[in-house]
Amino acid sequence: MSNRLLRLVARYRGQLQQREQQTAQTLTAAHAQMTQEIQPHLEQLYRDVNTKQQDDDEKTIPLSWLHEGNRLEALGQFIRRQVEHFAMFAQITVSQVQQWATTLGNQVASLFMKVAQPDISVHPAHPSVLSNALSGAKDKIVGLFGTFGKDASDGINDALYTGLLLGSSARGIAERITQVLDVPRWRSITIAATEMYQAYNSTLLENYRTNAHVITGWVWICKFDGSCAACVALHGTVHSLSETLHDHCYGKCTPAGYRDGMDLPQSGVDWFYEQDEAVQREVMGTGVAYQMIQAGVPLEAFIGIDHDLTYGKSVYQKSAKQIRERK
Repeated sequence: MSNRLLRLVARYRGQLQQREQQTAQTLTAAHAQMTQEIQPHLEQLYRDVNTKQQDDDEKTIPLSWLHEGNRLEALGQFIRRQVEHFAMFAQITVSQVQQWATTLGNQVASLFMKVAQPDISVHPAHPSVLSNALSGAKDKIVGLFGTFGKDASDGINDALYTGLLLGSSARGIAERITQVLDVPRWRSITIAATEMYQAYNSTLLENYRTNAHVITGWVWICKFDGSCAACVALHGTVHSLSETLHDHCYGKCTPAGYRDGMDLPQSGVDWFYEQDEAVQREVMGTGVAYQMIQAGVPLEAFIGIDHDLTYGKSVYQKSAKQIRERK
């Protein structure tokens, strides 16, 4: 595989990462606005908790106090509505990012295929194929964001119940609730990045399949920096057009077009064993996994495939325990 193709992979991965960062900033700003709307209601609750603890001269407040005057129910409904508004904005944002990634994927696929076979004309994937793929992803996204409001409301209820049962101060309860309210932010950022890369990769693969007279398969290309052992082990492996690159959540691997006879990049396995101890430990993630490598367990043994009802198949790094138990 030519260095030119690897440079192209890196260049457009850079564009994806830039859009990922921009999207994260957009979602973070929207989340900050949401919490700004919620905060005055929480501050009132914290003042009420503090006053109750001082008036009763005891830290333990009965849970029934939360339901007096519909206090908890009203707060929960308000927070749920605010989080659902944020979830709707995030859902629209993710859809826009997917569309952008699909457009980029169409452009990049033709470049990848021209590198593989310069003298043969290529054809774009039929729009209906890409549209159907995005439609399926949309249904998944609706489901992912659909629970944000309820999850936040339930999480705050749990934080309040736990805080009162433990006799926590208003400040302690506030810290728990802050953690709960941060979940929609990082979940939305994770979903956005994951769906963007999947839309990009899916578009590449559909274009390859449309041009089977040019492309006979694809090569798994990982980022190396920050990649897990499974992705590193898969780097450089050749796959048929019927296969799909099932990257994990937040994955940044790319399927590069391949035709029979092309030179392949150095395999991830060979690259790994050329690295020093510090890099190998970073890839393996844990001291136990690194020790297993030193004991002769091959890097490929850490490749696992997960099956999730929502996300479908995804590659992951097996744990040392799974390898020992041959799972």
